[in-house]
Amino acid sequence: MRIAPPAVNHRSVAASYSVFSPNKIPVPTVTIKINDTKIKCVKECKYIGVIIDDELKWTSHIEFVLQKLKRLLRILYKMRYKLPDLCLQNIYFAFVHPYILYGLEVYGNTFPSYLDKLTVLNNKLLRILYRKRSYLL
Repeated sequence: MRIAPPAVNHRSVAASYSVFSPNKIPVPTVTIKINDTKIKCVKECKYIGVIIDDELKWTSHIEFVLQKLKRLLRILYKMRYKLPDLCLQNIYFAFVHPYILYGLEVYGNTFPSYLDKLTVLNNKLLRILYRKRSYLL
């Protein structure tokens, strides 16, 4: 059994912890106090920009990245015929690529089915920027 270091919860400023256990073994309730302040156990927390859940499925972080990239979809669609190719490529590598790459070493090892939505959205953004049609089979 491993206990993650205290992290800042993405919903509040208080310190929190998560307990990870192999093979979904039930974990006994743990009470942690620091200077008579009880540290609460959370299901997920944001730690240095990556959302970590207690089952290490990474679905919360992938959904977070998806929401960030979906905001860019309409903007890039409108800009694709107004800017030269080099500018569009720079926009992709400045605004899309970093969101996907940050923490990829950690969350990229999850099940491929969890990453499918992210792959589809990335391909859609690339097709928009390179002015390619979306083909449905």
